[in-house]
Amino acid sequence: MDVFFSFLIVTIATGFISYFIYIVSKKKFSRLIKYMPAIASSIGTSLLYIKLKLNLYSKALAGIYDILGIILLFVFLVIFLLMAIFMELRE
Repeated sequence: MDVFFSFLIVTIATGFISYFIYIVSKKKFSRLIKYMPAIASSIGTSLLYIKLKLNLYSKALAGIYDILGIILLFVFLVIFLLMAIFMELRE
């Protein structure tokens, strides 16, 4: 599978899931909105990890791009969680 195509699928899937969680949290759980970027990042990381385990590669370097994407999304996840916890503590 092409790297651009797979990142496009992961981005679209993450966007749909994030939008669904936003709609649910807006109505019932207003404190969940602070954790929305962390949830989106963890979903993207999970989808890339699943793609990595399924071994859907047409080229050998595609797995390396998935690993780099997982690392990047994990770094974003840590940053977003720290920001959300900091916002929780400030209130």
